[in-house]
Amino acid sequence: MATGIILTSIALRLAFAGLAHTDPIDLAQAAAQRAFAGANPYIGTYDVSVPSGIPYTYNYGPLGLIWWLPGEPLELVASVGTMVLLTSAGAWVTLAAYAGLPTWVAYTTWGGNDYSVGFLLLGSLILIRVRPVIGVIGLAAAAAIKPYALAWFVPAIALTGIAGAIALVVSSLAFWAPVILWWGPTTVLASMQQAEGLHATFGQSRTGAGGMDIPILRWSAVLLEAAGILVSTWKGALLLGSGVYALFLLFSPWTHLGYWVTVVPVAGVAIELGNKAWPRIGTEGGEGRRAASQAVH
Repeated sequence: MATGIILTSIALRLAFAGLAHTDPIDLAQAAAQRAFAGANPYIGTYDVSVPSGIPYTYNYGPLGLIWWLPGEPLELVASVGTMVLLTSAGAWVTLAAYAGLPTWVAYTTWGGNDYSVGFLLLGSLILIRVRPVIGVIGLAAAAAIKPYALAWFVPAIALTGIAGAIALVVSSLAFWAPVILWWGPTTVLASMQQAEGLHATFGQSRTGAGGMDIPILRWSAVLLEAAGILVSTWKGALLLGSGVYALFLLFSPWTHLGYWVTVVPVAGVAIELGNKAWPRIGTEGGEGRRAASQAVH
């Protein structure tokens, strides 16, 4: 049954190819060309965006400059990988939604770029149960591509302990080294401010996009993130990070359905699998902390 669902979903995604196009991957590749030419990709805007004049920080971190070089095929492969992970977890409801929701199906071949980050995020959170250090390094990589993966940082630290925290900090510094050492954090912050203004402008023209512009509630996600230090189970870590992500999205005016393709698989696996042993890896929730502790000692 799972094979049939996945094959049908692949066919549907390919059927939508060429019918429309969005610009996220184009923007990342244009920024990469600027960086490889020796310029700062965070300074200025890009004409390939729709509308024209969007900065690179509208969505992305430094690792995104090389992540999307393969283009749209990467997103298709990643979507298949995510469906395989959902199948292995027995997350059938989540699989059905991921495989068949029209918007999520169509954007795979229309230039949407959240499928690959979502696959990396889900895979990293799965690895935290058995290989906590590798898992948090993957989480740091996801955040260096799209910073929304920061939503799972604090609960991941709570789950993996000191070894996980060290690995997360060190790997994050490594992934963000180009910003820290060459391009400068101030240029990134300035670009982020510009992007936030564009987010608000575009959001006002996208009635019914799926979010509400209530900044005080949007930034309350930071408080929920801080509470992540109290989680003690794998399921709790996944759900709290998903809550932070969802809270920020729900009260942002620029939200659209495509952004949920990242968080739904994570939350779905947490709900449908819970803290039961993952098929074939046989670990219980909470073992990430114990494994991390053993790594330290």
